[in-house]
Formats: sequence, structure tokens, C-alpha cells
Amino acid sequence: MCPFAINVAQYSSSVVNSHLRASCAILAKVGPVKSISLESAMTVGTRSSIMVVPLTACTTLLKHRWCLKNMTYPKGTQDTMIQTLGYHRSEAALYGRFIKYSRLQQLLDIVMPIAPQEINVYIDMTQMLMPMYRFDDISDPLGLLATMINLPLHYRNFFKRSGVKSNIFLIYSTNDSVNNYRFLGSYDLKHRTLKENNPAVRGIIEHNIELMATICPYFPGIYLKRGTVEPTVMAYHLIDTFVRKGLDLPTLFITSTDYAFQLPAVLKNVLLVYKRMEKDKESESNEDKSFIVDHANALSFYILKSKNVDIREKKYRLPDQPWVSPFMVLAGLPCRSIKSLCTFRQALDVLNHIQDNYGVMTPEALYNAYQDKVNKASVYPKEELYQRYYAVDLDYQLKLYREMPESLEYSFLNDLNDPQALYDIVNLYFKGANTINTGML
Repeated sequence: MCPFAINVAQYSSSVVNSHLRASCAILAKVGPVKSISLESAMTVGTRSSIMVVPLTACTTLLKHRWCLKNMTYPKGTQDTMIQTLGYHRSEAALYGRFIKYSRLQQLLDIVMPIAPQEINVYIDMTQMLMPMYRFDDISDPLGLLATMINLPLHYRNFFKRSGVKSNIFLIYSTNDSVNNYRFLGSYDLKHRTLKENNPAVRGIIEHNIELMATICPYFPGIYLKRGTVEPTVMAYHLIDTFVRKGLDLPTLFITSTDYAFQLPAVLKNVLLVYKRMEKDKESESNEDKSFIVDHANALSFYILKSKNVDIREKKYRLPDQPWVSPFMVLAGLPCRSIKSLCTFRQALDVLNHIQDNYGVMTPEALYNAYQDKVNKASVYPKEELYQRYYAVDLDYQLKLYREMPESLEYSFLNDLNDPQALYDIVNLYFKGANTINTGML
């Protein structure tokens, strides 16, 4: 059991039944999902593991318009899984956000040559679900739900193969808090508009998140934290809170948003796993080019990602401190609709000037250095630069978040430890097979 979880194994039957009724009430609005068999799938693990869909099997699955029902396993393994994937592009898009095991192993072998006994994994569900807004509708909401559930199981199984215990935190946010755009009205305008213009898909996603919040307590060591602010801010708050309580475990934050480059810059114990796909020029197939960012290279990797410039080859001078957020304030943060005030070279000059003359980063120091090094011919409104700083800076946003009631909500850490209740839900609504080995949860 996760050391910071609230163990409610002795939950009263009335409480468990209320969770079950809530789950069924939500599921009943959508209805059961039919399944057909898949001829073969690569399997890994033992009887006690909860299987995920291997990506190789998913590719075949989507090509041939198959669904999963009973999977044939090698002798000695009888794992089953939750899965209702049909030929739906929305689910294929979400599976494309899974980092392949081979790539993840390559990355972790470099930064963690010796596997830890236990690890905390935070997954940015908000960013993972963003591709869903490209679709007009989602024809199989429960199929999408199954794919969403398979996301943490995918990483759980990866670490289990190496004998590493994993505590997985799913971070989902509507990201519509005023904490950012009260300072900068255009903050994240692109994504806010995208969601506002697609209420059908947004409703389905919110619906599935409600259901996941009900089901997750039955999965040991998998937790769903919901909120309204930047998911990176929520992860920062949880990680920092656990560290303050003496629970300082190796930590991964899996995402695909550039905003999150700030996290390893402020927390030395966090590795940012950035999901990225690139098309191979020869084969024209998509290749997993995910990468890992740590405290030392956070700024250089953000410049590489956002400006396509490898400053290690160009030998630009970097400040000793990984000042990612002030760099974003000056050079821009396109993923949050923030345009640049200067070139990346000028931004680096400003940061180095602050290091040489101020020694500490503040909005005032940033403004003065910007005027001295970049904007000499005119006067940029001080208040506007301050507002950009407050909207972007992770530490400042954390302070605002900690003043919100949602930051104090920890009931999601409850472990209900009732495999039978979960089995009942799955067996009733995910038709066609005993889809989860509930006896081994």
C-alpha cells in the first residue's frame, strides 16, 4: 500500500455500495459495450498483474477493426484486462499518447541505471486527453473510458516487470481557473476556445473523469486528483507536500506540455518524461521520440523544444540557475498562447545579466534587466511584464493554488480495497469476459 494512502479496507458495506451505485448510475446512461475476440496479443507478467494492451497489439487491433474480449495467454498466466476498444479514432489517438516500453526503458536506463524499489509516477491526464477535442463526437464513451483506465495500467505493468512498486497519480484539470488568465487574458486561449467550441466531447470527457474518480479507489496505488488549475501546479503541490512529510521517492511526471519544463527546474527530485512522436522520413511511420528532462538541463531542453536550437552545440552561455519561467516570460510560451517579447538570445542575455548583477530572480529584476539589455529605445509597461510573470511562474501559481480549497482535498487517496465491487462493475457493464482479474487486486 502506498505509504501516504488512507487505508479504508474496513469501509462499511453501505459506503462501498454507494460507490457501486454511483458507478452504475453513470454507466447506465451510456450502456454496456460489446466485445469480440482478438486473435493474439503479446503478454507480460504473472497471474497477479493487471494487463494493459501492448502497443503492438493495439496497432493490429486498429488496422483490423477488432475489439478485445478474452485474450489467450501463455501457460501459467491468466491475466485479464479492462478493454472495449473498437475501431474509433478517438481511442487510437489516446493510445498514441502511451510511451512505448522500449523507449521508456532506454530513457530510464540512462537516468536510473539502478532501478529503485519504489517510484511515484504523475500523469498529466489533461494533456493526454487534449487530442480528443479534434473529434466532433466520441461514438463509444465506454471504449474511451477503458482506454483511459489502461493508461495508468500501462505504466504500472512496465515498472512491475522490473520489480519496482509504483504509485500512480492521474492529474486531471479543467484548467479554467482564473489564476492564470486574470493576469493575462489571452492565457491558453487556443485550448480554452477549442474546448468551448466542442461541448459534446468536453461533456463526455468530464463524464468519464467522474466515473474514473469513482472506480480508481478500487485500484491499489492508482489515484485520480481533479482540479481547475494547471496540472503541473497540482503535481508540484502534491510532490512538495509528500516531500515535506518525508516521502521523498524518485518521481516521474509524464506529460506533453511545454509549461511543465518548469517542474524539474524547481524540484531536483523530479524527472519530466515528455511524450513526443516524430515521423520517420524514410518509412513515414511515427516513431516514439519521447525524452527525459532533469534539473540540470530543463532550460536547454526547453530552448531546444520551443526554438529548435541546441544551445550545447552553439555554446551559448546559460545562467547557473535553470530559470525556465522567466525565459518563458520573455521568449514566449506558445502552448499557452503567450507571444515572445524578444529573441531567445536576448532572453538569455537578460537572465545572465540578472545572475551577474542581482543574483536572485524577481519580477522587478526581470523588468530592469529587460529594459537594460533589450528594450533600451522605449519603455515597456512594467505592470504588463509583471502580469506575464505572475501568469506563467510555477512558484507564484503554487502560492495561489494553496489558497484554494481544492488544494486541501485529499480524499482521492482513499484505497477502498474491495475487488468484488470492482468486479461487479466490470462484469456488468464491460460485457463479454471477466475483464479484470479482480481477485488479484
